[in-house]
Amino acid sequence: MTDHQNAGRTPSQATSTEYELTKLAAEINAAHACYEKACRRAVACAHHAGALLLAAKAKVDYGNWLPWLEKNFDGDVRTAQRYMRLASQLLARVVTPETGAL
Repeated sequence: MTDHQNAGRTPSQATSTEYELTKLAAEINAAHACYEKACRRAVACAHHAGALLLAAKAKVDYGNWLPWLEKNFDGDVRTAQRYMRLASQLLARVVTPETGAL
């Protein structure tokens, strides 16, 4: 808090406000860290689902993918497509043409 913001406050009021702001900043940063962790977890779950969907699609006979998906996947077709795109895009970034390895 600046001297200008502290003007007209007693020292104990200024200290109390600074303490409250410090507590708020800590809670804000904890909430932000929680959000970032949840986002990373959500992406990891979507990637995993996409990889599993790609594996299932490879095993389903030609022309039977959508019926199989509608019967066995709790999400909709667009969600499955998004998951599969995420999994294949991340795989393409990890597997390099030079090494062919993960």
